[in-house]
Amino acid sequence: MLVAGLVFVGIEDWGVPSSWSTWDHMKFILGIKKSNPKYIPDEIIVAFKEGVSEDRIMEINNKLKVHVVNVFDLLDAYVLKIPDSSTVPEMIEKYQLLPEVKYAEPNYIGELAN
Repeated sequence: MLVAGLVFVGIEDWGVPSSWSTWDHMKFILGIKKSNPKYIPDEIIVAFKEGVSEDRIMEINNKLKVHVVNVFDLLDAYVLKIPDSSTVPEMIEKYQLLPEVKYAEPNYIGELAN
């Protein structure tokens, strides 16, 4: 995680939109493209808005029957394992409709260039 934190210093000088989230910057650095991206089929990444309590986050996650795989403190994001009966696009849509959610995206697989 420390490496990721160092990478973002001065990123605004790279000509990327200032409206991008930290995760958008990470995808840009890793070279993840929007056309036919690869992602883990049973995981999503969700960031909640500032001020949403841990209790409320647990309540939402329990209601949607997901399990926390990892928490990225630097990104303020949760990696969530979705139920077998759901698809990544379905779960992203469910989270995006919630007012507490900052963003919800697939858990993209980045490929580093040689």
